Amino acid sequence: MTSRPGLPRTPGTGVPAVSAVSAVSAALAAVLVAGTAVLSACSDDGDSPVPSTTHPASAATVSAPGAELGTPETEDGPLSGSQPVNVLPGDGTALVAAQIRVGAHSTYDRVVVEFDGTGSPGWDVGLTDHPTADGSGLPVDFSGRQAMTIDLRGIDMNATADRAAAGKDATPPVKLAKDTGAIRSVKAAGAFEGQQRVVVGLADRNPEFRVNLLSSPTRLVIDVMRR
Repeated sequence: MTSRPGLPRTPGTGVPAVSAVSAVSAALAAVLVAGTAVLSACSDDGDSPVPSTTHPASAATVSAPGAELGTPETEDGPLSGSQPVNVLPGDGTALVAAQIRVGAHSTYDRVVVEFDGTGSPGWDVGLTDHPTADGSGLPVDFSGRQAMTIDLRGIDMNATADRAAAGKDATPPVKLAKDTGAIRSVKAAGAFEGQQRVVVGLADRNPEFRVNLLSSPTRLVIDVMRR
């Protein structure tokens, strides 16, 4: 039989050389496939790192630890640092804002909200030019160049309603010192859906302020720096 011209033969076999090359290529391909399968198995067994996505935590999920103070009279001392301005109340919190008082100090004015009840309060403190009341959305008057809103969270609506039914003021009384420099006015609005807003009139715009939670009794303290 005459072989086809131009097709080289593997010596001593009579098999076209191109067939041997194809066989080698097929063998290499099989090795590569097997290697890929091994790598896939290693990747699936949990040993290889898996990319993860991190989500920034909301300030409103931060728990605010309290500082032990024996009596309200110890509020005169300076407090170091500040807690977040937006904090959720603890589970099962049922509080009533019993009193708001403002004291004057040499470099700052201090707002103290004292609570009755159980649990750890939450809050949201911010600055605005147009404060409004929760629920109604009506504007709240204030004195000064800017307002600070303090939203008290974890308010017991049943206890607040009981106070109103008993002929008591549903909003806490406010005691404002006469010689304040950073604070011009303080007004407490009614409670709405577990929250109560306090509007503070500020002498200056965008002042530095600090927020802290004190215990024994439970008090939210906001220090507004003087300029």
